[in-house]
Amino acid sequence: MNKLNETSLDPEDWDATRKLGQRMLSDIMEQTRTVRDRPVWQTVPNGVKARIDAPLPREGQPLEQVYEQF
Repeated sequence: MNKLNETSLDPEDWDATRKLGQRMLSDIMEQTRTVRDRPVWQTVPNGVKARIDAPLPREGQPLEQVYEQF
């Protein structure tokens, strides 16, 4: 296979990806730790509903931007 045509899912910056992954894991752990502090059900805010209904991007997005939107 010609290297110029090779597609990779590897990040351009492994250190930045690792740092973001650690942040994600920390956020998950904090969400789990504090789950009992929140009501069982909350109405979904209109702004969140609008983002869910928005069209998906046509191009790839930076991982950090995707996580922030999430």
